[in-house]
Amino acid sequence: DYIRSLVIHDDGDLVIFNKPQGLASQGGGGVEHHIDAYFPLLEKDGLIPRLIHRLDRDTSGILLTARSA
Repeated sequence: DYIRSLVIHDDGDLVIFNKPQGLASQGGGGVEHHIDAYFPLLEKDGLIPRLIHRLDRDTSGILLTARSA
């Protein structure tokens, strides 16, 4: 429910999130909780969103993902 609450647009190809401050875009460097880990929950027609870009953990803003290249 949490990851779905961050989605502000999903047209089947693009999924756009309102990423809050304090949530990392990707894991690594000891980061346990990150938005990328939740993407399988947003699978649609066998396609899972992938990051187009990243925002720093302490940066809030719009995060773009796509289900295809």
